[in-house]
Amino acid sequence: MKTDFRKAWERRLEDGAADDVVVDLLEHALGALAGDELDIVGQVVARLRLGRERYGQLAVGSDPRDLGAELLDEAFDGLVYAAGLMLQLQRRRARPLSVVQP
Repeated sequence: MKTDFRKAWERRLEDGAADDVVVDLLEHALGALAGDELDIVGQVVARLRLGRERYGQLAVGSDPRDLGAELLDEAFDGLVYAAGLMLQLQRRRARPLSVVQP
């Protein structure tokens, strides 16, 4: 299923309006975002570009990987990295970080 964003992008490319595509569609999609939100979008785009360089264009419909298993692996890796970072921060602060106030 194509998103509305993708449909509009492809429609404009087909119409030969490629010069306006980037400005119009990105302005519409990102116009209400600011600050950290834009940084997050930038990080996602950077990861997509890296993946494309390493593995080719993402094609979810024909991707042979088990994306659910990939997600779980990456999520658990992320938890390990987050826990490691928390330990580093705790050791630097010389007192535990906690979400519970004493």
